[in-house]
Amino acid sequence: MNNETKLTAQDLALYYRGQAKLIRRAEKLDSFHGFARVGQVVVIDSVLIASVEQDLYEVKPMLRPLSDMTLDEAAFCAKEMFCDEAEAPDERLTDMAKIAIRDNFGGPHLASWRIGFLITRYLMSEHFDLFGWIESGLAIDKTKTK
Repeated sequence: MNNETKLTAQDLALYYRGQAKLIRRAEKLDSFHGFARVGQVVVIDSVLIASVEQDLYEVKPMLRPLSDMTLDEAAFCAKEMFCDEAEAPDERLTDMAKIAIRDNFGGPHLASWRIGFLITRYLMSEHFDLFGWIESGLAIDKTKTK
């Protein structure tokens, strides 16, 4: 992600099939019916990504803060981080996983190599904000919407 005031199409592609809220649309779309309206929640798909790339739409993805991680989600991460195939994570390992994820993704630098591709992909598929976009105002906190 670059240091601009809005996300690029490449940024949005990271959360493909997630939800986003339409913030702005090009004036040239006002005369067409069937296009998304400002304030509408839309799915991040290839059409939306192409529209953002062509500057027809500006959207903010709806993401979950890491603090919203459930016990089951933390247990999945703990198993991948600390356990063998047959071993189930206990409460201590689950807590350690939550701390490791928070420490690695909570700061300004993404240290995904410390957590691993599988966990990074899993957290993104669950629409967790791994880049600090909520705090930067580039994304919407999904836990604070209806």
